[in-house]
Amino acid sequence: MKLRKAIKKIAAIGTGLTFLGATAAMSVVAADLADYPKPFVQDGKFSGVLVIGDKAAAEDVIGVSDIAVSLQFAATTSVGVTSDETVTVAGDAIKIERSGEQLAIGEYIQNVTESLTASDSDSLASYEVSNNKGTTDVNQYLRFRWSTGMLGTDSVGKITYTNNDDDEVGDFLYFSDGGLAFQYEIEFEEGFKATTTAGTASNLDDLEDETLTILGKEYQVTRATQSAGTAAAHSTITLEMMGGALSDVLSEGEEKVYTIDGKDYTVKNTIITDTGTIYGKFVINGFATKKLAEGETEKLPDGTIFGINDILPNEAGDITGDLVEIYLGANRIVLKDANPSATSTDGTVEVNEETIEDAEVNFDWTNTSSEFVLNKISYELKADGKSGNEPYIKSGEGLRQYLDEPQGMLGGSEDGWDITYEGLTTPGVSKIDLTPSGDDEYRLAFTNTNGIEYRGVRLFYGSGSTVYYGDTTSALIFMQEPTGSGVTSVNTSAYTIQKDDYFVVSHNGNSDTGVSNVLKFESLDTSNNEVQLSDVAGGEIKSTYSGTETTLGDAIGTFNVGGYTYDYAVHYNSTATGDAMSRLYIDLDDSGALGGESFITVQGGGWLDLGTQNENSSALIPRQAVDSNVTINTASDNFETTAASNEVITFAVTSASSEVDVSNPSGGGISLKSPEDDNDLKLGMSNYGVYIYAKTETNDPDTLNIEYPLRQKIGQAFVTFGAITKSAGTSGEAVEAVTIQKIEVGATKLASEISNVFGQNAILVGGPCANLAAATALGNPADCTAGFEAGKGIIQVVEKSGKVAMIVAGYSAKDTRTAASVVANYKDYAGELTGQKVEVTTATSSVREVEVTEAAMEEAAE
Repeated sequence: MKLRKAIKKIAAIGTGLTFLGATAAMSVVAADLADYPKPFVQDGKFSGVLVIGDKAAAEDVIGVSDIAVSLQFAATTSVGVTSDETVTVAGDAIKIERSGEQLAIGEYIQNVTESLTASDSDSLASYEVSNNKGTTDVNQYLRFRWSTGMLGTDSVGKITYTNNDDDEVGDFLYFSDGGLAFQYEIEFEEGFKATTTAGTASNLDDLEDETLTILGKEYQVTRATQSAGTAAAHSTITLEMMGGALSDVLSEGEEKVYTIDGKDYTVKNTIITDTGTIYGKFVINGFATKKLAEGETEKLPDGTIFGINDILPNEAGDITGDLVEIYLGANRIVLKDANPSATSTDGTVEVNEETIEDAEVNFDWTNTSSEFVLNKISYELKADGKSGNEPYIKSGEGLRQYLDEPQGMLGGSEDGWDITYEGLTTPGVSKIDLTPSGDDEYRLAFTNTNGIEYRGVRLFYGSGSTVYYGDTTSALIFMQEPTGSGVTSVNTSAYTIQKDDYFVVSHNGNSDTGVSNVLKFESLDTSNNEVQLSDVAGGEIKSTYSGTETTLGDAIGTFNVGGYTYDYAVHYNSTATGDAMSRLYIDLDDSGALGGESFITVQGGGWLDLGTQNENSSALIPRQAVDSNVTINTASDNFETTAASNEVITFAVTSASSEVDVSNPSGGGISLKSPEDDNDLKLGMSNYGVYIYAKTETNDPDTLNIEYPLRQKIGQAFVTFGAITKSAGTSGEAVEAVTIQKIEVGATKLASEISNVFGQNAILVGGPCANLAAATALGNPADCTAGFEAGKGIIQVVEKSGKVAMIVAGYSAKDTRTAASVVANYKDYAGELTGQKVEVTTATSSVREVEVTEAAMEEAAE
């Protein structure tokens, strides 16, 4: 019974009129329909009365009931506003993300960010190197995917929810032990060139003393050699480089004080030899070093590396002393490769005298009879965790601290670059709880997409080995036999909702935009053709139907809940007994046809498919579960990352000896894990971020608590260079949860019960002919039909003494009901319900503008 409605704003003339609020002391103030449901709902509570005529038509009663139900869901108070909590990393830091792709749970870094270049970070900036052989442009690349087929254990780190080697359960940035962590590449566009002699061992002197920037740190080439042989014979290329926190030049016998990270180092150059092997010796904070030649290093007692880059001994007759260039806090890197192939990474790496077993290097070079040309250096590191543990990186930590050989990261030591993890975004959650009530029942709690909280919904009970929906006395109905030919053709067996049963209605229920409500069939008043329902979340719904309830398919009506209107049919069977005498057949899924299946859409956009129940009462009782597998569904297009299909999480409720139990959820990438100290607790998280808390009870039914995220949870991983700062923030749209404030019984009154129409805010349903309160609000017109036209309804607000009366009326009872339906569905008319008066066309889309003059408004308010 979908209504075709057209609505036209009627201009209010008379400039200078403004809505001054409830404290205004004017005879006439222009209230505005755009403010509805204010002032009838203030501070989350209903404030006013609903009034119908003493002899109101059934359509007026239905209209005021629809408005009351709609207002019930507007009468809410906030119980919390949530938005995404995120971490911002300031400094030279790059978040692992790209347009249209985020690092989701289960996602590999390489699938989101394949490589980083100069455009991403200053630490990867391109630069030039010049020597006697010419100038070359140098480019840097940090890669997380550099070949096809990088899957499985070879894939670069991913976000996962699991337990680490210490049995801590949570989310981690995980690198497979022995799997590839990254590739770093230095490209020399014109070639890094040096003079060489074919077939003999050569010092590549032209490369020495040149500075290369590696991952944000400068290194000086202290030694470059090529062993005997040709390129074809795989002669070995060696590059030795030195970098550090600081460098300086000391003369023999000189002493200086240097400060690194707040600690002073007193360095004295005690000797530099002039003949034979040239070396130097030093005393640093009382520690005497060994003899150190060019390019050699020594580790000080506190772990700091000291190194010599160059020694300049004086010649006989020189007036200057011997000089030495030192590094304090040094990093010495030695790269060797015997294979010139651009595709073979098999060379060795040494950092500060230690061979990095998990690293390999490749030099792409060419040789001629007189020239060596280095085209590219490729460096790869595998993730080898400390003490044989796999690198499970916790929030706030980085890969470097988890590696057995952290110096293999290159680019410095403790202050070097890193791959860090800052946890998952926290967008706020909607809780779904399945809790036992005794041994034989499960009850459901959830929050719907309107922010309405439902608690204690009777979902399952067990009898013997059979699972039923509802409890021992009342069914929970969410499936009824569908019909495509109208209510007159239905069978008696389709009327499966009987008095005191619960049922689920849902608009767009199996989608992220669905609105679901759980209602109870309270009573049937055949004398007044009235159905009374209640919302489990709070509030009453009264609906008047037309037709004869004893004639199958003849008694039909509608009710409004959650902002949507649902059709129903009533059947009263006097030959039955008790609750079974009164039955309903409802358009559960708001499809426009009676019957169908409803779903529960929770805040955040996921929806529960409650399983399968018998659709009619001809064979099994309808509450019996045909399939008690419950699924939690997330639409694929709700993923901020690419998802080929909907995410589906499944759990089942079973019964044995009338004791219910629930299985552990599965699907959606969930892998349930127990923390070390509690094997009865299972925790998990789906790829979308649905959190599972499953508690096994020894003598009671298990408990299942689920947190459904208001948006997908995203991993926050960064590539950082040097010092960074972190700060927490928020992003995304705020989402509010609310609690319904009950509209008290007695809020609806007859016109004769209202002594002063403007003594409170009032919604008056029915025109001046049918409702004396409406006549008073409109100035008691001599002709009660004045201003009304057949097939048209009006919605008008009049304000006096700080109170507002809203008249909802029409030429006929049908026109009044149509106007009331517009008010009840006010959200659908945002932008159209404005000003002081609008006209609603019942059957056609034609409209007529009507001017409401200031004089007319004053007359109405007198």
